[in-house]
Amino acid sequence: MNMRHAEFEDIEKIQDVAMESWLDTYSGIIPEENIKEIVDSWYDSKDLKQQVKDPLFFVAEENGEITGFIHASVKDERAHLHRLYLRPENQGKGLGTRLYEKAEDMIKETDARFIRLEVMSENSKGLDFYTSKGFELEKEEKVELNQTEVMQKVLVKKLV
Repeated sequence: MNMRHAEFEDIEKIQDVAMESWLDTYSGIIPEENIKEIVDSWYDSKDLKQQVKDPLFFVAEENGEITGFIHASVKDERAHLHRLYLRPENQGKGLGTRLYEKAEDMIKETDARFIRLEVMSENSKGLDFYTSKGFELEKEEKVELNQTEVMQKVLVKKLV
């Protein structure tokens, strides 16, 4: 497995990973039609062309296929983990941990004092993953995603 910075040529495969992961994780929580609308909106090609330029946007690939990705950003003392998604068949194999650790190592080289992220309250796999990495609950809030109300947890990990 290889990890590298995302490139423009990866955008379509990043979109595929996002769709597969969202459908696998959120079906039953969010209507499938809304999932597709959310992913199409959040992973718009024009937006991704800008985002893959971010220094903390990495893909994992195996045999030329993208199997997962992570996107984070740092502003002043705050880091934000925007996305960490894997193809369903690649979950539970340590790939998410490797992507996360690569991003965290790079974040630690900045002035960031903590990492913040949001995860849907019903996403038990995601919650278990992030708490195993040292994240703690900051708050829980109701949000609307394409006319579907969901609860999300805001998690924070202190770095210093």
